[in-house]
Amino acid sequence: MKGFIALAVFGVLVVVGFIYVSKSMQDEQGTTIAYEVGNPNGDTQEIHVLVAPLTTMRDKLKYDQVHDRVQTWDEWIRDHYVLLASNGDRVELIRRSSSSLISSQKARAAPEFYLVGTVKTGESYMFDFKPLVSEPERFRDKFTVSQDGVPFKRKNFKPVVE
Repeated sequence: MKGFIALAVFGVLVVVGFIYVSKSMQDEQGTTIAYEVGNPNGDTQEIHVLVAPLTTMRDKLKYDQVHDRVQTWDEWIRDHYVLLASNGDRVELIRRSSSSLISSQKARAAPEFYLVGTVKTGESYMFDFKPLVSEPERFRDKFTVSQDGVPFKRKNFKPVVE
């Protein structure tokens, strides 16, 4: 009988532990995006965003049947990456094949491409990534541009819950 009670207590502890670990893992979900801010020019700096391999495969360029054309990369970028200044102005992100800020040593792998935009020193920004346009899921990071820019980092963009 003592063995049965000990086994039942152990089973309850395992279930509670499993629930705790599952909840912790859900809280830490997100998506990792690497970026760096630098190259100061007066009161502005450049942000360079590394678009990892296979990011574009999850939600490919769409064919527009109404206009009989394939979606452009500029449209794809606008749909998936939204960088907003604290005043609500959207920062245009332009597709580039290389980066003057993110070296290959920092990147560690060949990126799909880079996104480059201009941000203001001292300004705060909200950066959203939407992996699938057809779904409401999106991820967000917030940062402020200092005089020294923002050093290269791989940030875990947190899920946006609304």
